[in-house]
Amino acid sequence: MTTHVMPEFVTFTGPDDLVDVDRMVAISVRAPVEWGILFSRRRQGMGRYPSLGLLPKLASPGLRLAAHVCGSYAEEIVATGACLELETLLANSGLRFSRFQINTTLPLDTRLLASFATRMSGARAIAQCRDIFPDDPSIDWLHDVSAGEGIVPAARPVPEQGIFGGYAGGLGPDSVAAQLAAIRKTHPAKQRFWIDMETKVRTNDIFDLGKVEAVLDAVYG
Repeated sequence: MTTHVMPEFVTFTGPDDLVDVDRMVAISVRAPVEWGILFSRRRQGMGRYPSLGLLPKLASPGLRLAAHVCGSYAEEIVATGACLELETLLANSGLRFSRFQINTTLPLDTRLLASFATRMSGARAIAQCRDIFPDDPSIDWLHDVSAGEGIVPAARPVPEQGIFGGYAGGLGPDSVAAQLAAIRKTHPAKQRFWIDMETKVRTNDIFDLGKVEAVLDAVYG
């Protein structure tokens, strides 16, 4: 596996209240990992949407965190570039999120998303695309037709030069090597990308760090 076609990092989305945070820190030492923490006004504390009690436990400098914002929180950000309730919640958590993924199917003004993320400690925004990668470098783009359902897309599009693109959908311990091989065939050499997974690193709908480690073994050895 050649280094210039390796993902810059792997995002594992959905750590829940049962996760071993010390083990997350140990995993982050061995490989480049981003942990995607899900936020929803309606679902917080349910399943893969952790209760707010988990947040203080994640206050380790060894953890790279991204906030994955869903539901009405995301709708407010898309409409206005702000969500006071979420912003207050995150400010009170004491955590720093390096990226904010706004999960929505609504039409986007990327300027609002970028402005929101920048205001949140200079973070980057992420939006999902379901066809080609938009030629807009103001935010990061995740190609995802799956929406957390573990569905492999029919094709993996190629981003334009200068676009930091990610790939999601159907990735997990049993599929990541083959899917990376497919990405490698078309992805521009030395252009940055990341991969993201959610459903297939869960067991009985509980976040499974054993599966996380198996993915990292397959990707980075």
